[in-house]
Amino acid sequence: AVEAGDSQEMLMAAHTLKGVAGNLGLNGLMKACAEMVVQLRSNSMEGALVAYPAVKEYYGKVCEAINSMEGIGG
Repeated sequence: AVEAGDSQEMLMAAHTLKGVAGNLGLNGLMKACAEMVVQLRSNSMEGALVAYPAVKEYYGKVCEAINSMEGIGG
């Protein structure tokens, strides 16, 4: 959605990820997504693109943590 510049899809994805992150207690990711949602809801694509690197960084960290647990429970 970011690469395509689709603000509606960006909003839906950021809002969904914010909720999932909040439910899982991933506060850094949730806060980064919340900022992106605020920017998109105020029709600021520029602000959303400024907020996006933090979302991407936290998302990457979460994925790394999950992937490091592959052998657990498996």
